[in-house]
Amino acid sequence: MENNNISVIIPLYNAEKYIVKALESCLSQKLVGEVIVVDDGSSDLSVKLVDDMARYNSKIQLIRSASKENVGAAQSRNIGIERASNSWIAFLDADDFYLPHRFDRFESILKENPEMDGVYEAVENVFESEEEKSKYLKSRPEHLQGGELKAKLNLFTLYREVSPDQLPFDLISGNNGFFHFNGLVVKKSLIEDVGYLNQKLRITQDTDFFIKLSIRGKLIAGNLDKPVAARLVHPENRIYRNEERRIYFAFILFTDLKSWALKQEVRVEIQKAIQKKIIWMVGSLILKWNMYRWTRVKGAFLWMTNRFILNHYFRTNKNKFQK
Repeated sequence: MENNNISVIIPLYNAEKYIVKALESCLSQKLVGEVIVVDDGSSDLSVKLVDDMARYNSKIQLIRSASKENVGAAQSRNIGIERASNSWIAFLDADDFYLPHRFDRFESILKENPEMDGVYEAVENVFESEEEKSKYLKSRPEHLQGGELKAKLNLFTLYREVSPDQLPFDLISGNNGFFHFNGLVVKKSLIEDVGYLNQKLRITQDTDFFIKLSIRGKLIAGNLDKPVAARLVHPENRIYRNEERRIYFAFILFTDLKSWALKQEVRVEIQKAIQKKIIWMVGSLILKWNMYRWTRVKGAFLWMTNRFILNHYFRTNKNKFQK
């Protein structure tokens, strides 16, 4: 593979503390031909820092927000992809960074599989504080807490390698982990084929995008145990720990994905998997709602019971309190 053949897309929003390190980690990779930073309405010094670096390195392109409004990462990434001049696209969040030799495994896989459409690899979490680390690790699935999978507790990765044909089913079910934007390299032509990122999805855009790519293209696993990039975990990260809201956003994702799959005439087995996922989520929402209602009813019943007992106690012991 020729050098300078990858375009890195960075959506930027108020990341003045991190953006310089992110850019330096991109520029140190020999395969990176351009770094396209798309400002999403930043109000801090982020844009100035990028602009200063761009003056001394022609690989950096800054696309300023015309509206000065925060439109979201999906639209920002789409703008960057459209501007990209290279055939391969990689991604990096503005508060994250690539590790040395980020694209080495990708390059070797491409030589062995020139017909492939993309490679996904592991991304590690780096924590700004022990408190953030504790919160994150406690939120991880129980089956990662011990055994052979414990090594992947701190990684965005698939737990086991699967074939490109099996990948859509694993991403739909969610039972084999997920990968991260920072660990993905994909052909620009495949992104154009799936219709770019869904800008209606402010929260679950990544899952929707990865599933579509896996359905329409041939994505191959790189290194799933050794990270190629780092995701910084800090208080400003947008993480939805509320289970009901997470399921709700996922429900919107999969109902929209179902319509897309129908229009694209995706094979029946995948459409059935999507429908099965929707049914499971509806069942989960109903179950949680019923549990919520029961908790409220039970709580109200206990409150009324306690009030009755206390009133009865005070009435029967009225003389004691009046003395």
